[in-house]
Amino acid sequence: MKRIILFLLCSTVLAGAQPKSLFYMTEDPGSVKSFSDHADKIDLLVPAWYSVDGNGLVWGGPNASVLKTAAERHVPVMPIVATAVQADLHKLFTTAAAKSAFVISLLGECQKYSYSGFQIDFENVNWTDRDLLSSLVADTAAALHRGGLQLTIATVPNAPGFPGKSSYSHWLYANWRGGYDLKALAQSADLICLMTYDQNTRWAEPGPVAGYPGTLENVDYALQFVSKEKLSLGIPLYGYHWFAGDPKMKSPIPPPNTSGSRTSTSIDPPIIRR
Repeated sequence: MKRIILFLLCSTVLAGAQPKSLFYMTEDPGSVKSFSDHADKIDLLVPAWYSVDGNGLVWGGPNASVLKTAAERHVPVMPIVATAVQADLHKLFTTAAAKSAFVISLLGECQKYSYSGFQIDFENVNWTDRDLLSSLVADTAAALHRGGLQLTIATVPNAPGFPGKSSYSHWLYANWRGGYDLKALAQSADLICLMTYDQNTRWAEPGPVAGYPGTLENVDYALQFVSKEKLSLGIPLYGYHWFAGDPKMKSPIPPPNTSGSRTSTSIDPPIIRR
């Protein structure tokens, strides 16, 4: 599947305050430009700058020009640290030295670049590692809080909270949805960023990226465990082109499964506040 998404937006409502917008920025030039063009509408920049492996080794770094713009426009920066390698995640969760290296690296990067904290984006978490993820988040949040920093986490929507009937829903729960204990994570993290998008992908039938009924179901489910003050809604700014066959062929022959190709709605859309 071709991924050319440029950015996503998260929106959260804090107690007694106006809605806050988080801007998810990639290294794509269009995404960087959009941040520069709309920095005055952004309350928190969340750039995808860092990764981590199973040994707790964090790598990556900031875009110097983006940091300069953020400082000039008074936009706090909270980078993402991410991985979606299931074996690496399990090793990180279960190895004391790896967890320590991970936390020390985040603290060091915050001190070096004046970040407001970090956002964890761990996906493809096996459901059996659910408590281990919660434990790592609790330990990391405690360390960052002691330094006056914040920790947020992006989570895959997990309504209805069980595997379902089909083989696909079983696989989805076991490897993506079931790894997040929202109640435990909300007790440690400063914000739960619900990734309410990619509702329909190449492994499903053609449909909306974030249909209203599906989004509402996931938000209602999350609110059972997370206070509204700590819940952030992911808003996708992209869509899919669906093809019944190979679009390169003059006379498409339908393959066994319908496929989708992702495209951004625009390289320079207005910022959306909710």
